[in-house]
Amino acid sequence: MAEEKFDAIVVGAGLAGTASAIAMARKGLQVLVVEKGKTPGSKNVTGGRMYSHALAKLIPSFWEEAPIERWVTKEVITMISGDDALDVQFDAPSMAGERVSFNVLRAKFDPWFAQQAEKAGALVACDTRVDAIWVENGKVKGIVTGTDKFAADCVVLSEGANTLLAEKAGMKGPPNPETLAVGVKEVIALPQETINERFGLKDDEGSAHVIMGSFTRGVEGGGFLYTNKDSVSFGLVIPLAAGIHGKQNVYDLIEDLRTHPHMQKLLKGGEVREYSAHMVPERGWQAVPESLVRDGAVLAGDAAGLVLNTGLTFRGMDLAIESGRLAGEAIVEAKAAGDFGAEQLRSYERAMDDSFVMKDLKKFKNASAVIGNPRMFTTYPEMVMDILHQLYDIRGEQQRPSKVVERTVRKHVKLTTLAKDAMMGRRGM
Repeated sequence: MAEEKFDAIVVGAGLAGTASAIAMARKGLQVLVVEKGKTPGSKNVTGGRMYSHALAKLIPSFWEEAPIERWVTKEVITMISGDDALDVQFDAPSMAGERVSFNVLRAKFDPWFAQQAEKAGALVACDTRVDAIWVENGKVKGIVTGTDKFAADCVVLSEGANTLLAEKAGMKGPPNPETLAVGVKEVIALPQETINERFGLKDDEGSAHVIMGSFTRGVEGGGFLYTNKDSVSFGLVIPLAAGIHGKQNVYDLIEDLRTHPHMQKLLKGGEVREYSAHMVPERGWQAVPESLVRDGAVLAGDAAGLVLNTGLTFRGMDLAIESGRLAGEAIVEAKAAGDFGAEQLRSYERAMDDSFVMKDLKKFKNASAVIGNPRMFTTYPEMVMDILHQLYDIRGEQQRPSKVVERTVRKHVKLTTLAKDAMMGRRGM
């Protein structure tokens, strides 16, 4: 027997699920959010940088009360080969005033976000595991938790990358290691004054670092570092298949990166406050299922594969919030129509197609082929460092830079291969 009937049940109090709950509760729908963690955010892991635009649509002026760490004003791309490192840095203090993006700790942010759903009228139930999706006559009717069933006109599946419930509901196939990545993250405590000095920041300014090179030992992947108020979020992401096939151990790789001389300058003296690991949809457009809806249910956020990695930017949180909001609005429309069938819920898919989410995923659908090129993690970092050594390690007669570059490039890679990679990069980016 169903204990209670809701207009909608949201599985997962992450960004997508909470955004959908806010959108629905504001329109008067009875909404239950079910979260298996003890608190919202306790099971959620992310690198730590959120682009603001999607959240601002849902909660204008969110920055007045949200637990933001720092506004990103500095972008850094780091290339590593051996003990050498090259930083390419972009300083843009104006981005703080424009509130383009901010660094965030999900353990702080998600409880606040869930409170916004509760203020709107949603019920948030934590420490509750959903064991199955309740399906009758081909339609999703609610959820099963233990021996209890909870009925709903529609269920929002926003359970993250580990989509066991979506698979049981027939909305996704079994997980494919080739479309997933595993990330490990450390939150390393450092005094605010130390962070400001080392990274060249003011109290409200933050930096975002993309790190690539030989430390992945030839495996596709990279590192990241984000500055918080009194800590840094530091980590590494590699394909899940690399770990499964025994190519590399992600824990060994992050140790290599942490102890690299360049990273030690930034991390020395820090104390690891948190350690976490997480699966991430990694293939962008290729990871999105054929349909996001079925009778009585929709997919949102990581559960729908909505993550975009261009090699320079890593986005998932803004895509999750936008998908959650649009899912919530589609369910509000379904409520008004008195119809929660798949055809009615396809208004969510149409809204997604018109949104930046699907447009950006389509635009960069070939990016995974570019960033998956093994030469990006071996040949090219070595080549760049070799060129720089020859340009700056002057011990007599200085050579013409153009000759140095041409000779060194030929030493590391065939020009035809370089041209093919450049063409691939153009298509992907």
